[in-house]
Amino acid sequence: MSLCGGRAAYGCGLPRSYGKGTFMLHLRIRGIGLLLLPALLACGAAAADTLSVSEAVRRAREVHPETQRAAAAISAARGEFWTALSPPPPAAGVEYELIPPGEGLEEYGERTFSLSQELEFPLKTVWRGRQAGRAVARARAEAQGMMLELEAAVRQAHLEAWAADERVRILEESAATAETYAEQIGRMAEAGETSPLEARRAQVEALQEGQALERARRTQAAARNRLSHWTGIELDGQALAAPPEAAAPETLAVPASNPELQALQADLEAAGHGLTLAALGWLPDLAVGYSRKRVPAEPDPDFWGLEAGVTLPLWFWLGGRGEIQTAKAQKKAAAATLEAQRLEVLTEWENQRQNFLSNRRQVQSYRESILPLAREAYDLAVRSYDLGEIDYLEVLHAERSLLETRLEYLDSVVETQSGRIALDRLAGVSLADPDHE
Repeated sequence: MSLCGGRAAYGCGLPRSYGKGTFMLHLRIRGIGLLLLPALLACGAAAADTLSVSEAVRRAREVHPETQRAAAAISAARGEFWTALSPPPPAAGVEYELIPPGEGLEEYGERTFSLSQELEFPLKTVWRGRQAGRAVARARAEAQGMMLELEAAVRQAHLEAWAADERVRILEESAATAETYAEQIGRMAEAGETSPLEARRAQVEALQEGQALERARRTQAAARNRLSHWTGIELDGQALAAPPEAAAPETLAVPASNPELQALQADLEAAGHGLTLAALGWLPDLAVGYSRKRVPAEPDPDFWGLEAGVTLPLWFWLGGRGEIQTAKAQKKAAAATLEAQRLEVLTEWENQRQNFLSNRRQVQSYRESILPLAREAYDLAVRSYDLGEIDYLEVLHAERSLLETRLEYLDSVVETQSGRIALDRLAGVSLADPDHE
């Protein structure tokens, strides 16, 4: 029988004079198997060696190059932080003076060794350090975004592989039932108790179910290969644990832990520190120096000296004013960029949240109403066939409806879980977080 809507139904029912007890036993066993999908979806595979989504994420973080790239980005930002705080290198020099024409350096009249260092005003260094610190914060937020993207991809791959396993199980049951039905109808046709046309229809239906199962198995293999690519785990024969129940987000607003917003917030704070730094341009920079001089002609030939100086920001009203104006514009632009991104994330968050809640209600509806009704309709069809009130075609229709309902329920579970993955990505929430639901 078909699991997909729109396929042709059988042309006639199974004659009740032959094979009814065998068929009814098969149908009752089949009905018991049909009732197990919600438990499978809730509990996952029963095998002891199962790969959970949390373990898949952990393994992906260990082996995927994105982890190294995120760590390298943070390390580079920290290096730039120390570079920003570093003063310019000191200047050292040796000077020989009063050397007679034609003589060597050893005939100098004066020799001076000097060491000088330029320093910016300490307040400038403080605010420059704060500005550089915001760059490190931005790098951390970007690295978090990289890891969340990796985690979302792994979670989606695990979900799709698990769903492919579940779909194969359902279609294996369907294909086995179709094959059994075709064999029974074939024996009935040989005994002259049904038409050869009905036997051909049953064979075609069994072949179609077999093809659907093969397509599902190819999809399953591709989904498992994708998960293996992300995690570096060979999945041959390994069961996949069902994803945990997807809880609804408690907040309507965009969480502050969104990595994109955190990065732009760091940009805004850095721009604010840059404005303060520009305003401090009126403060003088400092210069200190030490020198040691040797004058051989003197009775006491060795001399030393210290030098201290400051820059005079006489032109601050020109260059300094321009730096302040530029810094103000950069801060304003950073604030506008942050607000635009906040609106964009809020829109996406609300769309994803509404889709998630809708899919979650649909899952609950399938679990609480649609699946039980489909099971009840199937049981009634079996009992009615037992009493001779309907033909086997109606039993097949009820069974096909139940199987299609199971597949639709599985699709709804996948859509709900995918929505929660998207929400967690927007919220900056990881499975490694202790408060993750």
